[in-house]
Parts: sequence; C-alpha cells; structure tokens
Amino acid sequence: MSPHRLTAHEILDLFKSSEVTPQEVFEDVLARVKAVDDKVHAYIRPAQKPSFAAGPAIGGAGAFPIPIGIKDNLCTIGEEITCGSRILKGFRPPYDAAVVEKVRRCGGLIVGIANMDEFAFGSSTESSCYGPTFNPWDLSRVPGGSSGGSAACVAADEAVWALG
Repeated sequence: MSPHRLTAHEILDLFKSSEVTPQEVFEDVLARVKAVDDKVHAYIRPAQKPSFAAGPAIGGAGAFPIPIGIKDNLCTIGEEITCGSRILKGFRPPYDAAVVEKVRRCGGLIVGIANMDEFAFGSSTESSCYGPTFNPWDLSRVPGGSSGGSAACVAADEAVWALG
C-alpha cells in the first residue's frame, strides 16, 4: 500500500482502523517528494522532517491529519515565505494566515511550500525566481495557473491536498 496514492477519505479510513499512522503517511509522501520533485519542481522548500501539530483526535470532529502543500504566498510561521520572488528572500512571517492556522488546528501535516509565479503574476508557474514547475503527467508542459506548484504536488502524489 502506498498512502501517497490514496485520497484523503481513504487515508482517514485507514487512520480510523489503525492500519496506518499519520507519521507513516507523512513519511511515505515525503519519500515520494524526494523521488520525483527534482523533475516536477512543485515545491520551493519541501519539509525536511515531520511536524506534527496537536489537533483533534482522529475520528473526532475536525480531525484531518492529511499531508498538504502550502502555496508560497500564505504566511506560515516557521517557514520562509517569498511569493516566488527574490525581493522577499529571508522573510519569515510572525503569524499564520487564517487558512494555515485552520490547517494546523485540524492537525494538517505541511509537506512543503509550493512554487508559484512571482507575486502570482502569471498563468503558468514559469516566472518564479526558483524556476518553473512542470506538469507531472507531461514534463514538457507546465501545470498552468499561478498556483501550479500546488496543482503539481497533488497531481504528482507529493501531497494529498494543497492550498494555492
């Protein structure tokens, strides 16, 4: 079984039946990132290790410890957030964006910071100062949209879901 290929609902069912732990799923997804992201370039900064926030108990209301990619324009405490631009190099926000705060509150597991067009100006994810993101289904193409890193990380099974 490869959890990185499953849907969020399928993973939650495995959690409830104790067939797999959130850490095992996260590590499987992170192994997938290490295996394919050098070609896809969905992430600017993939996570180096699991960061497990205290969320509700699995099976409880609102518990969702699923691996997620976060777009590089969403303030995330502990992460460098640059909006795909050299201008913001080194910026570490002092707070989480409301949506990131909710992800953490539900126990979401951040896999990494996803690539994007610089300041979201673009429609192909090719204008990032970190280089372009490629469509994982055809590496000669781009994923499209300024949130291409978020789309590509899900399409490449490098995250179960993403914000972007």
